[in-house]
Amino acid sequence: MQKAQAKRKNLHQMLASILIFITILVLLAIGIRLASGDVILGTDYYIFYTAARMYLHDGISPYADEVTHMAQLDIYGRLANPNEDQLAFVYPFFMLFLVIPFSWLDIYTSQSVWMSINLIISVYVLTTILNKRKILLPLALAFYPYFLGLFLGNFSNFVGFILLFIIYQLLYCRPSQPTQILIGFLLAWLLGKPQLTLILLIFIIVFSYTKNQKTLIISFTLSTVILISSSILLFPNWPVIWLQQVRRYAEFTHSKPAFILSTIFQNSPLENFILPTIIGFTLLIILFWYRLNRHENNRWNLRENLSVVNLLLSTTIFLMPRTLSYDQILVFIGLVLGTKYLNNYKITIPLWLFYTSLSWITFASGDIFGFSSTNVIFPLVASTTWPLIFWLLTRKSTREFEYAPS
Repeated sequence: MQKAQAKRKNLHQMLASILIFITILVLLAIGIRLASGDVILGTDYYIFYTAARMYLHDGISPYADEVTHMAQLDIYGRLANPNEDQLAFVYPFFMLFLVIPFSWLDIYTSQSVWMSINLIISVYVLTTILNKRKILLPLALAFYPYFLGLFLGNFSNFVGFILLFIIYQLLYCRPSQPTQILIGFLLAWLLGKPQLTLILLIFIIVFSYTKNQKTLIISFTLSTVILISSSILLFPNWPVIWLQQVRRYAEFTHSKPAFILSTIFQNSPLENFILPTIIGFTLLIILFWYRLNRHENNRWNLRENLSVVNLLLSTTIFLMPRTLSYDQILVFIGLVLGTKYLNNYKITIPLWLFYTSLSWITFASGDIFGFSSTNVIFPLVASTTWPLIFWLLTRKSTREFEYAPS
Protein backbone atom coordinates (compact mmCIF):
# COMPACT_ATOMS: atom_id res chain seq x y z
CA MET A 1 0.00 0.00 0.00
CA GLN A 2 2.74 2.42 0.98
CA LYS A 3 4.75 1.49 -2.11
CA ALA A 4 1.74 2.16 -4.33
CA GLN A 5 1.21 5.55 -2.68
CA ALA A 6 4.89 6.38 -3.09
CA LYS A 7 4.73 5.45 -6.79
CA ARG A 8 1.64 7.62 -7.30
CA LYS A 9 3.35 10.49 -5.49
CA ASN A 10 6.46 10.16 -7.67
CA LEU A 11 4.28 10.03 -10.79
CA HIS A 12 2.40 13.17 -9.73
CA GLN A 13 5.69 14.96 -9.02
CA MET A 14 7.06 13.94 -12.42
CA LEU A 15 3.92 15.12 -14.23
CA ALA A 16 3.99 18.40 -12.28
CA SER A 17 7.66 18.91 -13.22
CA ILE A 18 6.91 18.26 -16.90
CA LEU A 19 4.00 20.70 -16.80
CA ILE A 20 6.14 23.39 -15.14
CA PHE A 21 8.92 22.82 -17.71
CA ILE A 22 6.53 23.14 -20.65
CA THR A 23 4.92 26.27 -19.19
CA ILE A 24 8.27 28.00 -18.62
CA LEU A 25 9.47 26.88 -22.05
CA VAL A 26 6.43 28.31 -23.83
CA LEU A 27 6.57 31.62 -21.95
CA LEU A 28 10.32 32.01 -22.55
CA ALA A 29 10.00 31.11 -26.23
CA ILE A 30 7.19 33.64 -26.73
CA GLY A 31 9.23 36.33 -24.97
CA ILE A 32 12.36 35.64 -27.04
CA ARG A 33 10.32 35.47 -30.25
CA LEU A 34 8.71 38.86 -29.57
CA ALA A 35 12.01 40.45 -28.53
CA SER A 36 14.06 39.11 -31.44
CA GLY A 37 11.54 39.77 -34.20
CA ASP A 38 12.37 38.45 -37.66
CA VAL A 39 16.10 38.25 -37.04
CA ILE A 40 18.22 35.10 -37.22
CA LEU A 41 19.99 35.17 -33.86
CA GLY A 42 22.64 32.52 -34.38
CA THR A 43 24.25 31.08 -37.48
CA ASP A 44 25.17 27.86 -35.66
CA TYR A 45 21.60 26.84 -34.91
CA TYR A 46 20.50 27.96 -38.36
CA ILE A 47 22.91 25.46 -39.96
CA PHE A 48 21.32 22.61 -37.99
CA TYR A 49 17.84 23.92 -38.75
CA THR A 50 18.52 24.15 -42.50
CA ALA A 51 20.11 20.68 -42.60
CA ALA A 52 17.19 19.09 -40.72
CA ARG A 53 14.51 20.90 -42.71
CA MET A 54 15.99 20.12 -46.14
CA TYR A 55 16.52 16.48 -45.17
CA LEU A 56 12.94 16.05 -43.96
CA HIS A 57 11.16 18.04 -46.67
CA ASP A 58 13.34 17.35 -49.71
CA GLY A 59 15.35 14.25 -48.78
CA ILE A 60 18.61 16.15 -49.32
CA SER A 61 21.71 15.01 -47.46
CA PRO A 62 22.54 17.38 -44.57
CA TYR A 63 26.15 17.32 -45.83
CA ALA A 64 25.20 18.30 -49.40
CA ASP A 65 26.42 21.50 -51.05
CA GLU A 66 22.78 22.57 -51.50
CA VAL A 67 22.37 22.78 -47.71
CA THR A 68 25.61 24.72 -47.32
CA HIS A 69 24.70 27.14 -50.12
CA MET A 70 21.21 27.70 -48.68
CA ALA A 71 22.72 28.62 -45.31
CA GLN A 72 25.23 30.95 -46.97
CA LEU A 73 22.58 32.74 -49.03
CA ASP A 74 20.33 33.25 -46.00
CA ILE A 75 23.12 34.43 -43.67
CA TYR A 76 25.48 36.29 -46.02
CA GLY A 77 23.01 37.08 -48.79
CA ARG A 78 25.51 35.47 -51.20
CA LEU A 79 27.78 32.47 -51.47
CA ALA A 80 30.65 32.52 -48.98
CA ASN A 81 34.16 33.54 -49.97
CA PRO A 82 36.91 30.93 -49.49
CA ASN A 83 38.23 32.73 -46.38
CA GLU A 84 34.80 32.90 -44.69
CA ASP A 85 32.93 30.37 -42.57
CA GLN A 86 31.30 28.05 -45.11
CA LEU A 87 28.37 27.37 -42.74
CA ALA A 88 28.50 23.65 -43.49
CA PHE A 89 26.93 20.94 -41.33
CA VAL A 90 29.89 18.97 -39.90
CA TYR A 91 28.30 16.96 -37.09
CA PRO A 92 27.31 13.27 -36.88
CA PHE A 93 23.89 12.65 -38.40
CA PHE A 94 22.25 11.75 -35.07
CA MET A 95 22.77 15.31 -33.80
CA LEU A 96 19.94 16.33 -36.12
CA PHE A 97 17.58 14.37 -33.84
CA LEU A 98 17.86 17.29 -31.39
CA VAL A 99 16.56 19.78 -33.97
CA ILE A 100 14.08 17.74 -36.01
CA PRO A 101 11.23 18.22 -33.48
CA PHE A 102 11.43 22.00 -34.05
CA SER A 103 12.27 22.02 -37.77
CA TRP A 104 8.59 22.22 -38.78
CA LEU A 105 8.45 25.68 -37.17
CA ASP A 106 9.71 28.79 -38.95
CA ILE A 107 13.31 29.67 -38.11
CA TYR A 108 12.41 32.59 -35.84
CA THR A 109 10.13 30.49 -33.63
CA SER A 110 12.39 27.44 -33.78
CA GLN A 111 15.48 29.36 -32.62
CA SER A 112 13.45 30.89 -29.78
CA VAL A 113 12.45 27.41 -28.58
CA TRP A 114 16.05 26.16 -28.81
CA MET A 115 17.41 29.15 -26.88
CA SER A 116 14.71 28.68 -24.24
CA ILE A 117 15.59 25.00 -23.80
CA ASN A 118 19.28 25.82 -23.40
CA LEU A 119 18.53 28.60 -20.92
CA ILE A 120 16.30 26.35 -18.81
CA ILE A 121 18.89 23.56 -18.81
CA SER A 122 21.65 26.03 -17.89
CA VAL A 123 19.77 27.55 -14.97
CA TYR A 124 18.58 24.15 -13.71
CA VAL A 125 22.04 22.57 -13.78
CA LEU A 126 23.73 25.61 -12.21
CA THR A 127 21.15 26.00 -9.43
CA THR A 128 21.40 22.27 -8.70
CA ILE A 129 25.19 22.35 -8.47
CA LEU A 130 25.69 25.71 -6.80
CA ASN A 131 22.81 24.96 -4.42
CA LYS A 132 23.17 27.47 -1.54
CA ARG A 133 25.67 29.49 -3.56
CA LYS A 134 23.09 30.87 -6.00
CA ILE A 135 24.60 34.35 -5.67
CA LEU A 136 27.23 33.05 -8.13
CA LEU A 137 24.55 32.33 -10.76
CA PRO A 138 24.51 35.82 -12.39
CA LEU A 139 28.32 35.80 -12.62
CA ALA A 140 28.28 32.35 -14.21
CA LEU A 141 25.58 33.27 -16.74
CA ALA A 142 27.54 36.41 -17.67
CA PHE A 143 30.62 34.35 -18.62
CA TYR A 144 31.36 35.38 -22.22
CA PRO A 145 31.89 31.91 -23.79
CA TYR A 146 28.57 30.77 -22.30
CA PHE A 147 26.75 33.95 -23.28
CA LEU A 148 28.01 33.79 -26.88
CA GLY A 149 27.16 30.10 -27.23
CA LEU A 150 23.63 30.73 -25.95
CA PHE A 151 23.11 33.64 -28.34
CA LEU A 152 24.47 31.76 -31.37
CA GLY A 153 22.57 28.60 -30.51
CA ASN A 154 25.82 26.66 -30.64
CA PHE A 155 25.69 23.05 -29.52
CA SER A 156 28.84 23.46 -27.39
CA ASN A 157 26.64 24.89 -24.64
CA PHE A 158 24.20 21.98 -24.81
CA VAL A 159 27.00 19.39 -24.80
CA GLY A 160 28.93 21.32 -22.15
CA PHE A 161 26.06 21.35 -19.68
CA ILE A 162 25.44 17.64 -20.22
CA LEU A 163 29.11 17.07 -19.41
CA LEU A 164 28.92 19.35 -16.36
CA PHE A 165 25.83 17.57 -15.01
CA ILE A 166 27.38 14.11 -15.51
CA ILE A 167 30.70 14.94 -13.83
CA TYR A 168 28.84 16.58 -10.93
CA GLN A 169 26.68 13.49 -10.45
CA LEU A 170 29.67 11.16 -10.50
CA LEU A 171 31.99 13.17 -8.24
CA TYR A 172 29.59 14.78 -5.78
CA CYS A 173 26.70 12.31 -5.65
CA ARG A 174 26.04 8.59 -5.58
CA PRO A 175 23.90 8.12 -8.70
CA SER A 176 21.04 5.66 -8.31
CA GLN A 177 20.25 3.02 -10.94
CA PRO A 178 17.73 5.27 -12.78
CA THR A 179 20.24 8.15 -12.68
CA GLN A 180 22.96 5.90 -14.07
CA ILE A 181 20.65 4.98 -16.97
CA LEU A 182 20.04 8.67 -17.63
CA ILE A 183 23.77 9.47 -17.44
CA GLY A 184 24.59 6.66 -19.86
CA PHE A 185 21.99 7.97 -22.31
CA LEU A 186 23.33 11.52 -22.03
CA LEU A 187 26.92 10.31 -22.45
CA ALA A 188 26.08 8.96 -25.90
CA TRP A 189 25.19 12.47 -27.08
CA LEU A 190 28.68 13.66 -26.11
CA LEU A 191 29.95 11.73 -29.13
CA GLY A 192 28.35 14.41 -31.28
CA LYS A 193 31.20 16.81 -30.46
CA PRO A 194 34.22 14.56 -29.87
CA GLN A 195 36.84 17.32 -30.01
CA LEU A 196 35.16 18.79 -26.92
CA THR A 197 34.32 15.64 -24.97
CA LEU A 198 36.38 12.59 -25.95
CA ILE A 199 39.04 12.82 -23.22
CA LEU A 200 36.45 13.48 -20.51
CA LEU A 201 34.29 10.67 -21.91
CA ILE A 202 37.18 8.22 -21.49
CA PHE A 203 37.73 9.44 -17.93
CA ILE A 204 34.02 9.06 -17.10
CA ILE A 205 33.90 5.49 -18.41
CA VAL A 206 37.07 4.55 -16.49
CA PHE A 207 35.72 6.29 -13.36
CA SER A 208 32.42 4.40 -13.64
CA TYR A 209 34.32 1.14 -14.06
CA THR A 210 36.34 1.73 -10.89
CA LYS A 211 33.09 2.52 -9.05
CA ASN A 212 31.49 -0.67 -10.43
CA GLN A 213 28.68 1.37 -12.04
CA LYS A 214 27.83 -1.28 -14.63
CA THR A 215 24.36 0.12 -15.27
CA LEU A 216 25.86 3.40 -16.50
CA ILE A 217 28.29 1.65 -18.85
CA ILE A 218 25.58 -0.63 -20.26
CA SER A 219 23.24 2.33 -20.74
CA PHE A 220 25.96 4.27 -22.56
CA THR A 221 26.78 1.32 -24.82
CA LEU A 222 23.14 0.64 -25.73
CA SER A 223 22.37 4.34 -26.26
CA THR A 224 25.39 4.71 -28.55
CA VAL A 225 24.39 1.65 -30.57
CA ILE A 226 20.82 2.95 -30.90
CA LEU A 227 21.90 6.45 -31.98
CA ILE A 228 24.39 5.21 -34.56
CA SER A 229 22.26 2.36 -35.93
CA SER A 230 19.14 4.52 -36.25
CA SER A 231 21.23 7.12 -38.07
CA ILE A 232 22.53 4.46 -40.47
CA LEU A 233 18.98 3.25 -41.12
CA LEU A 234 17.90 6.78 -42.04
CA PHE A 235 21.08 7.70 -43.92
CA PRO A 236 23.24 4.61 -44.59
CA ASN A 237 26.53 6.21 -45.68
CA TRP A 238 26.59 9.18 -43.31
CA PRO A 239 29.79 8.15 -41.44
CA VAL A 240 31.87 8.28 -44.64
CA ILE A 241 30.33 11.56 -45.84
CA TRP A 242 30.66 13.08 -42.36
CA LEU A 243 34.40 12.30 -42.20
CA GLN A 244 34.84 13.82 -45.66
CA GLN A 245 32.96 16.92 -44.50
CA VAL A 246 35.15 17.20 -41.40
CA ARG A 247 38.27 17.02 -43.58
CA ARG A 248 36.97 19.77 -45.87
CA TYR A 249 35.97 21.87 -42.85
CA ALA A 250 39.47 21.58 -41.38
CA GLU A 251 40.95 22.78 -44.67
CA PHE A 252 38.91 25.96 -45.08
CA THR A 253 39.11 26.88 -41.38
CA HIS A 254 42.87 26.16 -41.28
CA SER A 255 42.32 24.02 -38.19
CA LYS A 256 45.26 22.14 -36.75
CA PRO A 257 45.71 19.88 -33.73
CA ALA A 258 46.76 21.61 -30.52
CA PHE A 259 45.74 24.94 -32.05
CA ILE A 260 46.75 27.24 -29.17
CA LEU A 261 50.32 26.03 -28.66
CA SER A 262 50.84 25.35 -32.38
CA THR A 263 49.90 28.98 -33.04
CA ILE A 264 52.21 30.31 -30.34
CA PHE A 265 55.17 28.11 -31.33
CA GLN A 266 54.63 28.10 -35.09
CA ASN A 267 57.88 28.05 -37.10
CA SER A 268 59.64 26.95 -33.94
CA PRO A 269 61.56 23.66 -33.48
CA LEU A 270 59.15 22.88 -30.63
CA GLU A 271 56.10 22.88 -32.92
CA ASN A 272 56.51 19.23 -33.99
CA PHE A 273 56.70 18.04 -30.37
CA ILE A 274 53.60 19.83 -29.06
CA LEU A 275 50.89 17.35 -30.10
CA PRO A 276 52.62 14.12 -28.96
CA THR A 277 53.64 15.81 -25.70
CA ILE A 278 50.07 16.83 -24.83
CA ILE A 279 48.65 13.43 -25.84
CA GLY A 280 51.30 11.65 -23.78
CA PHE A 281 50.66 13.92 -20.78
CA THR A 282 46.90 13.26 -21.01
CA LEU A 283 47.35 9.49 -21.17
CA LEU A 284 49.74 9.61 -18.21
CA ILE A 285 47.16 11.51 -16.13
CA ILE A 286 44.43 8.94 -16.85
CA LEU A 287 46.71 5.92 -16.36
CA PHE A 288 48.20 7.32 -13.14
CA TRP A 289 44.73 8.09 -11.81
CA TYR A 290 43.44 4.63 -12.76
CA ARG A 291 46.38 2.83 -11.16
CA LEU A 292 45.81 4.62 -7.85
CA ASN A 293 42.06 4.06 -7.96
CA ARG A 294 41.92 0.37 -8.87
CA HIS A 295 41.53 -0.73 -5.28
CA GLU A 296 38.84 0.51 -2.92
CA ASN A 297 41.26 1.48 -0.14
CA ASN A 298 43.44 3.56 -2.51
CA ARG A 299 40.75 5.66 -4.17
CA TRP A 300 41.32 9.35 -4.19
CA ASN A 301 39.00 11.79 -2.48
CA LEU A 302 36.94 14.51 -4.10
CA ARG A 303 39.73 17.11 -4.14
CA GLU A 304 42.14 14.87 -6.04
CA ASN A 305 39.43 13.80 -8.51
CA LEU A 306 38.52 17.43 -9.17
CA SER A 307 42.18 18.27 -9.74
CA VAL A 308 42.40 15.48 -12.33
CA VAL A 309 39.21 16.70 -14.03
CA ASN A 310 40.64 20.24 -14.19
CA LEU A 311 43.83 18.93 -15.80
CA LEU A 312 41.85 16.91 -18.34
CA LEU A 313 39.67 19.92 -19.18
CA SER A 314 42.81 21.97 -19.76
CA THR A 315 44.53 19.34 -21.90
CA THR A 316 41.35 19.02 -23.98
CA ILE A 317 41.50 22.76 -24.67
CA PHE A 318 45.17 22.46 -25.65
CA LEU A 319 44.42 19.53 -27.99
CA MET A 320 41.46 21.12 -29.77
CA PRO A 321 41.94 22.01 -33.46
CA ARG A 322 40.10 25.30 -32.90
CA THR A 323 39.37 27.17 -29.67
CA LEU A 324 36.48 29.43 -30.59
CA SER A 325 34.85 31.20 -27.67
CA TYR A 326 31.85 28.89 -27.31
CA ASP A 327 34.17 25.85 -27.17
CA GLN A 328 35.77 27.41 -24.09
CA ILE A 329 32.73 26.18 -22.14
CA LEU A 330 35.26 23.67 -20.73
CA VAL A 331 36.80 26.48 -18.67
CA PHE A 332 33.30 27.21 -17.37
CA ILE A 333 32.82 23.55 -16.35
CA GLY A 334 36.02 23.57 -14.32
CA LEU A 335 35.06 26.79 -12.55
CA VAL A 336 31.58 25.55 -11.61
CA LEU A 337 32.82 22.21 -10.27
CA GLY A 338 35.69 23.86 -8.40
CA THR A 339 33.67 26.63 -6.77
CA LYS A 340 31.16 23.99 -5.66
CA TYR A 341 33.99 22.49 -3.62
CA LEU A 342 35.20 25.79 -2.16
CA ASN A 343 33.00 26.88 0.72
CA ASN A 344 33.88 30.55 1.09
CA TYR A 345 32.29 33.51 -0.72
CA LYS A 346 35.43 35.56 -0.07
CA ILE A 347 37.15 33.19 -2.50
CA THR A 348 34.48 32.15 -5.00
CA ILE A 349 33.02 35.58 -5.81
CA PRO A 350 36.42 37.16 -6.64
CA LEU A 351 37.28 34.09 -8.73
CA TRP A 352 34.13 34.37 -10.83
CA LEU A 353 34.52 38.15 -11.10
CA PHE A 354 38.08 37.70 -12.34
CA TYR A 355 37.40 35.04 -14.97
CA THR A 356 34.11 36.53 -16.17
CA SER A 357 35.68 39.99 -16.47
CA LEU A 358 38.73 38.52 -18.21
CA SER A 359 36.50 36.74 -20.74
CA TRP A 360 34.86 40.05 -21.71
CA ILE A 361 38.08 42.10 -21.60
CA THR A 362 39.81 39.73 -24.01
CA PHE A 363 36.74 39.78 -26.25
CA ALA A 364 36.92 43.58 -26.43
CA SER A 365 40.71 43.71 -26.81
CA GLY A 366 41.14 42.30 -30.30
CA ASP A 367 44.54 40.80 -31.04
CA ILE A 368 47.21 40.86 -28.32
CA PHE A 369 50.88 40.33 -29.22
CA GLY A 370 49.73 39.19 -32.65
CA PHE A 371 47.45 36.47 -31.26
CA SER A 372 43.65 36.35 -31.10
CA SER A 373 42.71 37.41 -27.57
CA THR A 374 39.50 35.35 -27.54
CA ASN A 375 40.75 32.22 -29.34
CA VAL A 376 44.30 32.03 -27.95
CA ILE A 377 45.01 34.40 -25.04
CA PHE A 378 41.91 33.80 -22.90
CA PRO A 379 41.80 29.97 -23.18
CA LEU A 380 45.57 29.86 -22.61
CA VAL A 381 45.42 32.01 -19.47
CA ALA A 382 42.23 30.47 -18.06
CA SER A 383 43.13 26.82 -18.68
CA THR A 384 46.59 27.18 -17.14
CA THR A 385 45.77 29.37 -14.13
CA TRP A 386 42.55 27.74 -12.90
CA PRO A 387 43.92 24.21 -12.21
CA LEU A 388 46.88 25.79 -10.40
CA ILE A 389 44.70 28.18 -8.37
CA PHE A 390 42.32 25.37 -7.40
CA TRP A 391 45.20 23.14 -6.30
CA LEU A 392 46.79 25.92 -4.23
CA LEU A 393 43.51 26.88 -2.57
CA THR A 394 42.66 23.30 -1.62
CA ARG A 395 46.07 22.26 -0.33
CA LYS A 396 44.97 23.22 3.17
CA SER A 397 42.69 20.64 4.74
CA THR A 398 40.74 23.23 6.70
CA ARG A 399 36.94 23.15 6.74
CA GLU A 400 36.96 26.57 5.08
CA PHE A 401 38.10 25.02 1.82
CA GLU A 402 36.45 21.62 1.98
CA TYR A 403 33.19 20.70 0.34
CA ALA A 404 30.65 19.59 2.89
CA PRO A 405 27.66 17.78 1.38
CA SER A 406 24.42 19.55 2.23
